[in-house]
Amino acid sequence: MVPTSKRSSRTATTLAVFTALAVALVLIMGGRKSESKATGSQTKLRIETKLKSNTRQLLSTDENQQQVIDVSPREIIDPHLIDFVVGGFPKCGTTYLQNKILIPSKRLFMPHSETHFLANNKYDEFKNEFANVTQLAEQSSKPLLSGYKSPFELGHRKSLQNLETLFPDVRMIITLRHPVLQFESLYNYKLRKLPDLIPPAEEFMGLCREACPSSSSVVPSGGMETMVAQKSSKQCLHDVTFCTGGSNYHHYLSRLGLTPMDTPEELDLLDHHDMSIHHFPGWQKESATTASGSNGRDSSNPQPLVRGPGWNKEGYHGNESSREGSSEGIDNGRLFLIEIEQLDNRANQSIADDLVSDLEGFLGLDTGDLPRAPHREGEQKPKTVYTYPPGREEHVLDICLDRYAHLRLSLMENSRKASKWIREYLLHPSNRDTVVVSNIDSFERMVDGWNIDPCSIDDDINLG
Repeated sequence: MVPTSKRSSRTATTLAVFTALAVALVLIMGGRKSESKATGSQTKLRIETKLKSNTRQLLSTDENQQQVIDVSPREIIDPHLIDFVVGGFPKCGTTYLQNKILIPSKRLFMPHSETHFLANNKYDEFKNEFANVTQLAEQSSKPLLSGYKSPFELGHRKSLQNLETLFPDVRMIITLRHPVLQFESLYNYKLRKLPDLIPPAEEFMGLCREACPSSSSVVPSGGMETMVAQKSSKQCLHDVTFCTGGSNYHHYLSRLGLTPMDTPEELDLLDHHDMSIHHFPGWQKESATTASGSNGRDSSNPQPLVRGPGWNKEGYHGNESSREGSSEGIDNGRLFLIEIEQLDNRANQSIADDLVSDLEGFLGLDTGDLPRAPHREGEQKPKTVYTYPPGREEHVLDICLDRYAHLRLSLMENSRKASKWIREYLLHPSNRDTVVVSNIDSFERMVDGWNIDPCSIDDDINLG
């Protein structure tokens, strides 16, 4: 027989535990109205994903049995914590964009360092990156926007999962560059920065990381599942952090689910990849034309649209109302594409200025909130001189040498497919209110230029 004092203590403990469980259940269910009602003894207190132990509550009914309530990141991270992500590809001008245009603005807050916490589910660390935003916003006479830079964000499934869950309405800025030039710049950057000498460039030819095909190939798209019948024949590199496959921009952009991916032609361009697809809830606002099927695509598979200024063949010029006054309440698309040449104000000051103006419209800022590059008419573009660790100068990649013809051939295959997919699928009129570009004609001309081997022309860009 259990002594009376111990029985009373156990009863009190049990009642306290059940009371805590009931309160926790009310709080959880109140915050998630769409959660299915639990029934009977199978009731479970769970909310998505894992967090670190300091965000968990342990409720024990005895010494050997514990029940864990996992708190979703959505319960501890404000969905308005960030407004935009600079997720362009490595060596495509993201640092230039951040340091010369975005960070100098008094309307924006960005960490100076690259942010990769969402790729590793480090939610507390991510929140700490923006700990001062509230204080800075109180000191500002206009609304303060916040964001971060993380090159190759589209290449990380965890990052995309966290973004679509935590920030379903976030805006993305994606920078692009001719794949041949991008790989040359990236290889030489790694050669300068990594502690050990890296292998020759030819050993990075192929697919790597999440682009490597998995054993099961199912690509969800537009409410259906497309069975992939063909695998890429390219070599899969399991032990490298970058590769020529990283310049398959169209593979990674397709993960945003903005194109049907239901025809042999598009799947061939995408090499039938089976990376995860992420439909951002805040991007899925269908227009009347989409619902009626008048967008030129199959009405049974409508494309997600966002109401906004969009672009057209006469060129995207932003939203004039956002230029002249307050931009509050204006919806300006969700995906902003930049070809690195558009940032080169020495080559064309007007295109560079238009780009900044259209970025202001895209982010909902006012005219003058982002700095313009000073006019440099007649100035020659300086050649950037890099310093390499001793003994590595002889390994610097000059991709235009004849010995790298096979490497360029592989990159040019990526380049031509990416160019065609972006121009014909991502920039399809059905996406005009989701995808934003500045000066559509010049943008398409630059992307069309990816069909030409840059080693046959003078096309040196020094923007990062």
